[in-house]
Amino acid sequence: MRLKQKKISLLPSMLTVGFWTLASRIFGFVRDIMMASFLGSTAVAEAFIVAFALPNMFRRFFAEGALNTALIPMLSDRLKNIHEFKKFSGNIISWLIILLLTLVLTAEIFMPQLVTIIASGFKNSEKFKMCVDYGRIMFPYIFLISLGSAYAAILNSLGYFKMTAAAPILLNITLICALFFSKYLNLDIGLSITYSIPFAGLLQMLSIILTCYINGMMPRLYLPKLNSETKKFLILAGPAILAGGVVQVNLLVGRQIASFFDGAIAWLNYADRVFQLPLGVIGIALGIVLLPDLSRKFKSKDFIGVKQTTHQAIVTSLYLVLPSTIALMVIPHSIIRILFERGEFNFMDTHFTAQALFIFAIGLPSFVLQKIFSPVFFANNNTKTPFRIALVSMLANIFIAIALIPVCGFLATAVGTTISSWLMVCLLIYRSSQYELKLEMYHNLFHIILKISACSLLMGLYLYQIDPLIAENFSEGLIKYLAFIFMISTALLIYLFLTYLFGLNKFLRFGFTK
Repeated sequence: MRLKQKKISLLPSMLTVGFWTLASRIFGFVRDIMMASFLGSTAVAEAFIVAFALPNMFRRFFAEGALNTALIPMLSDRLKNIHEFKKFSGNIISWLIILLLTLVLTAEIFMPQLVTIIASGFKNSEKFKMCVDYGRIMFPYIFLISLGSAYAAILNSLGYFKMTAAAPILLNITLICALFFSKYLNLDIGLSITYSIPFAGLLQMLSIILTCYINGMMPRLYLPKLNSETKKFLILAGPAILAGGVVQVNLLVGRQIASFFDGAIAWLNYADRVFQLPLGVIGIALGIVLLPDLSRKFKSKDFIGVKQTTHQAIVTSLYLVLPSTIALMVIPHSIIRILFERGEFNFMDTHFTAQALFIFAIGLPSFVLQKIFSPVFFANNNTKTPFRIALVSMLANIFIAIALIPVCGFLATAVGTTISSWLMVCLLIYRSSQYELKLEMYHNLFHIILKISACSLLMGLYLYQIDPLIAENFSEGLIKYLAFIFMISTALLIYLFLTYLFGLNKFLRFGFTK
């Protein structure tokens, strides 16, 4: 008996995931605006950010690393038989439950040591104790969200993306409610938002599991077995887990550096939140859709389809990400001022956050391209190559960040992240040639990229000219927000008009011609 599969069409599927991701990020911005206003860059804010980073670190380590990159291709191999599909997924999830419970228990015991590892600059300060307390409350979130990710992998492998993309909204809505009620009921804001994290994780997990149940995709859980299929999964997941670990080492280095500068963790976090909007909507959406699609095409030996999908993804992503990159580089101060500068978040916070955002923005295209080229390897059950490349990138990041501390201060972590990200994507592109994915396959690919770049730069020139005029003449009250919306809207219209003149819309609609 076959499973009910949905046809995966790149652009429609990407738009579905992108829409829900955008909705989640909008709610996330509301959350961040409230946090910035209520907490600014205070000790409570930094303690919460670091404590929340702990379960997130392990979530990316396990859920996003092992499950998405190793589990989805193996599930795609079993789509023809519903019994085999459910048996395999049930065994993996059973093992995952045991692993996660062990991890949570261990972390609860050794939480002070974990906080020291991630932010040693907090030692002997009030932030350290708060961080330990918050971390212990929040850490069960890793169990809930990772288990939800396993069931999400089942849905994604069958082409069901809507709920898996929509579920993160629940986290942001829960945090917004916690912030609102704690502020106006005079509750402890730090503790309120901390307790809301595991509650939100529970809601996310249940929503995804319920979707699996409704669509008849629920695997049967039983005492796990270490059979040949499990061993194969571990062989594939091992490098993926290690690659996830490499990414977390990068983040760890960054937080360690930032922890020695008062306010830096908060500044980098708020800059990252803005940076994550286009990355999430474009890059992550592409990555989620590409992996199951490419897995199916590699399985059916449709190599032409693999090439066409990959190249179409490159153009689509750059069409969307390059204007975002230019905007974040040209007007970072205005963006941060409009979003966050109120309450406890002052002018100096805006200044330093904008500096970090500018540096992160330089690396935005590279982060998006990683989401395209990494699935090419994962879909072909090759997890070793991305791990090796990630390791090289990590070493480069550590060296650059530490070397630049005397010159750049806390911004050294942003510089290291950006440079190492470009190094990583260059190596991924180079090694993808083993799958005959050479970018020169389509003679007009580079011409298209040049046209997109030209349109983005012309739009950026407009922003560069109008931004100081807007800031000077419309700086107070409601009018400053309306003026900012006008500036962004007109810039978008200019970009769309220019891309239409260059004929770029046809490549998004109809794909490539050789």
